[in-house]
Amino acid sequence: MNMCNQSRSKIFFIIFITLVACSKKPEFFINSIGMKMIRIEAGTFRMGDLSGKGQWDERPVHQVTISQPFYISEREVTIEQFRKFRPDYEGNERYAPYVTGISWHEASEFCRWLSGKEGKTYRLPTEAEWEYVCRAGTETPYSSGQQPPAPGKANPWGVRNMHTGVLEWCYDWYGPYSDEPQTNPVGAEQGFARVVRGGLPDTLTKKFEHPEIFYARSANRAGIAPGFSGLVPDIKLSPPVIPDSEKTPAFRGLVGVYYDSDHL
Repeated sequence: MNMCNQSRSKIFFIIFITLVACSKKPEFFINSIGMKMIRIEAGTFRMGDLSGKGQWDERPVHQVTISQPFYISEREVTIEQFRKFRPDYEGNERYAPYVTGISWHEASEFCRWLSGKEGKTYRLPTEAEWEYVCRAGTETPYSSGQQPPAPGKANPWGVRNMHTGVLEWCYDWYGPYSDEPQTNPVGAEQGFARVVRGGLPDTLTKKFEHPEIFYARSANRAGIAPGFSGLVPDIKLSPPVIPDSEKTPAFRGLVGVYYDSDHL
């Protein structure tokens, strides 16, 4: 998706799903619904804002070890693939061919369905796995350096669209980072929001502190209620979300609260 004003609106979707890998397995395989699954080797990386210019919830930087290899889908789940699970799913032409408007619960149910279908354990990636794959061995703001890659371009590990497109659900509850080294972390024990990664929600006219690409960095994170699934077009909130100017249009589109503030 081009990151221009006309198409900046984003909604949540089921994107990358993971599968635990055993030794002596191929670098990739195509599963029963046509998803290309890329093998990711175990390793250690520094998780969080390495530049010192990120947001409050991207700190402290801490060492994370992913102790075993796994597979992750090369790109987003497509509408055609998702319809094998839910035939009545319509999708959104604006974001085609990929699935959008999917709650965390629906994304998890899709993974359970695919697990049963194939006899393998599919799930959403943990937040640590997501950042590990998004960084792909780099420590720059984006896997491509100081600017995000073009939509559809693979990162050094062969995975696409982690800096571009709509937001992605992760497995974890949203919560503060630990300053201790961690191995295979799974986030907070409980919470009211699940982690979302890879950009901004549908904002339309809502103002954010930074340019949009700032929120597509490898380290950027936020959370949203797991039941949230999409948009209601042209919704008007009362009172307006940003009532500081008569020239500021009413906020439209996002149904739910985007948890990305140190004033919570």
